[in-house]
Amino acid sequence: MKTYQLSHPHFEDTSPYPPTNPNEVSTLSTDLLSYENSLIKELKQNPTDLISLGGLANFLTNFPDRRDEAIAKFSELTTRFFPQNEDKELAPHLKLPLSIYCTLFASLVELQDKELANSRLLRALELDPSNPLSMGNYSSFLHKTMKNYKEAEKHYLQALDTHPDHASIHVKYANFCKSIKRDNAVASKHFKTAVRLSPKNADVLSSYAVFLHANVNDIKVRGGRGK
Repeated sequence: MKTYQLSHPHFEDTSPYPPTNPNEVSTLSTDLLSYENSLIKELKQNPTDLISLGGLANFLTNFPDRRDEAIAKFSELTTRFFPQNEDKELAPHLKLPLSIYCTLFASLVELQDKELANSRLLRALELDPSNPLSMGNYSSFLHKTMKNYKEAEKHYLQALDTHPDHASIHVKYANFCKSIKRDNAVASKHFKTAVRLSPKNADVLSSYAVFLHANVNDIKVRGGRGK
């Protein structure tokens, strides 16, 4: 079975540009349909399979017109495996994927239901406290959605301490420093670190480019003074 790198605003990596050749588009459409049907088939055989249900929910996030389907699948999954079920019944190898699925579900509903998003992010961190996606997303949630800047910075720094080589966390914290702390020097340091760690990552490069463009006048002034 093929798997696909899915585009998502909270993922570190972006999907490749879609094919433009009609034959490639046709092949990709066939592959996507085959992938979805294989997941549906697996779920018919085992409706409670965590990996297949999560994979289908994640797959559906690729299609804007199927967002409600993705939310419904994630809701079904995360509700079934919420704390009312004893974690000792959950196989150890399933804790990381469930943590990721809780995090992705939270990112889909955080603007409509902050309480639900918060509960799922906390559940994700309970399942896997060092999951970089969950740590980075929870920090960003506190920052952008809850406006709890003190807690957000605390969690950003914890995430960076745990994952100093994770480019997307550096980008998230750089944006926090830029927009909330108004500290462009620290923001620049973290953007540069992210670029060094992931020099071909389109999200990292575009975020740094936006930062440089927004501060071009400041850079020119400081550059002029140094002459």
